[in-house]
Amino acid sequence: LDSRSEVLIGEQGNLRFTPGMDREMADSVLDFMRELQKLLIDLVDTLHEALESLTPEEAELPVPFETRLVVHRLEGFASVLERFCRFEEREDEVVWMTRAVVPSGRYIRYVITPLDLSRLMQEAVFEPYKTVVCTSATLTVKQDFRFWRSRIGLYNHSDERLDLAMFPSPFPYKEHVLLGIPKNAPFPNEKDYQDFINNGISRILELSEGKGLILFTSYEMLKNTYTYVKPLLTEKGIVVFRQGDDERSRLLKSFQEDTGSVLFATHSFWEGIDVPGESLQIVVICRLPFRVPTDPVHMARLEAIEKRGGNPFFELSLPEAVMKLKQGFGRLMRRTTDRGVVFILDSR
Repeated sequence: LDSRSEVLIGEQGNLRFTPGMDREMADSVLDFMRELQKLLIDLVDTLHEALESLTPEEAELPVPFETRLVVHRLEGFASVLERFCRFEEREDEVVWMTRAVVPSGRYIRYVITPLDLSRLMQEAVFEPYKTVVCTSATLTVKQDFRFWRSRIGLYNHSDERLDLAMFPSPFPYKEHVLLGIPKNAPFPNEKDYQDFINNGISRILELSEGKGLILFTSYEMLKNTYTYVKPLLTEKGIVVFRQGDDERSRLLKSFQEDTGSVLFATHSFWEGIDVPGESLQIVVICRLPFRVPTDPVHMARLEAIEKRGGNPFFELSLPEAVMKLKQGFGRLMRRTTDRGVVFILDSR
């Protein structure tokens, strides 16, 4: 299944299953999925029989307990495979596969993503619980909650239940942070943009003597920049880390402990990482974080907006990029005493 999927994905890195796709191409993967699903179900049935044959005392032992957990996971895998094989019926979901890269090699992920999260949030969170608090530094776009509310399923709630509030940041950004945007940057779709990024990042990190987090929107650009910049920085005694070379938490720990190092990273490092103090004084955002056109979930959501007569760019692409940019910017200052520079190497 993995080998066949690898061939089908090709160079683009992912593939979305849609009703209009070539059926023969889809079946070249789905046939293997059906076979795997059958094998999983046979295995689950056999394990269930074995577990049911145990005495009550035996059933409480560690191995049967752990086996039940494994059986539950295998049932989940079989369920995903079944839903994948019926992708044409699943209009409310995005069915896709992607190539994942880890230090030990590559593998294929098979993913089913809800097209719209709002119904799930209503059923799982907002209806069952009397009180829910949602909090983040990046819930608004232009001081407005409408985009976030529409995505999360809060647009139908009455004002009596919904209480919205914004609070000023306690961080002294104006005194502690410099924002740098080069006026001479080529547009990201121009051929000399990669050279501009390579040279710009080399100069910035040489001047700062490391201490930098470099955020990319594509792994391909990360790889190209890393290949160019790493030998130059290594020559200056600056250690360069790259997402994918180690497990995420170990990578962050190494970056934080070596106060003169640099970390090259992409999507998952734009948010949720906390590196206060001397280790992080420079954040470079290479280009504005619009989703790449090949992202299957984003494409499906854009198509859904277009289908109902909306404007995909202003309703989804732009507000998403605004939120992501704020999250990337927020990596720099984690304590009121932090200070540094954010560079956005995108003239748009």
